[in-house]
Amino acid sequence: MSEAPVMFSKMPYLIRAFYQWIVDNGCTPYLMVEAEREGVVVPPDYVENGQIILNIKPEAIRDLEFSMRKITFRATFAGQEWNIFIPLVAVKAIYAQENGEGIMFDEFDDENDLPPEPETKGKPNLRIVE
Repeated sequence: MSEAPVMFSKMPYLIRAFYQWIVDNGCTPYLMVEAEREGVVVPPDYVENGQIILNIKPEAIRDLEFSMRKITFRATFAGQEWNIFIPLVAVKAIYAQENGEGIMFDEFDDENDLPPEPETKGKPNLRIVE
């Protein structure tokens, strides 16, 4: 009998799935983030008790990207645009504002359990071939 494969964390997949489920149901997805975690970039004026709750409804933000290790988007706070950066290890929950349906995550310390980011190769190099 062969050894079972080591699997990566379900977290990045669950966050994307719950986001889509909440939006598909016409609700507002809220992201609870541990704002003092290393690498988090959020407006500090909106942090309370070390956490920030972010409205990530498509109409409220721009350029939302979920990757295997982070969530990024642009949002405006009090007229100032921010490039938000959230390492997945800082995400505490994603839920619907209207009814609280969603998922909470336990303390997550081992970033090595997350899948690696796919390698980017830079800009494509195209040339005309005659």
